[in-house]
Amino acid sequence: MAQLGLNVHSGSPTGQVIDTMPFDSTAQIYCWVSGPAVTGPYGTTSVWDALDGYTTPSGQRYAFSGGTKVFSSDAWLDTGGDTSKMVAHC
Repeated sequence: MAQLGLNVHSGSPTGQVIDTMPFDSTAQIYCWVSGPAVTGPYGTTSVWDALDGYTTPSGQRYAFSGGTKVFSSDAWLDTGGDTSKMVAHC
């Protein structure tokens, strides 16, 4: 069975899906906001991580630019802990 990717949202946690990070990508997180509660493999949380970009498992780097923040739920990112205690609030 193929592993699906993780949707990233533009502008806010409830914004339009603009990209899908491939499974096992490494996200570059720079701050976080509160948003809708989501349950994923890393628990249930209302923390949404703002991303600068991500690196695919094959090493290809994607950067988000243009001034609009891009978000993904912390419940689906393996950050090693509570992102709200590791990076600044946006």
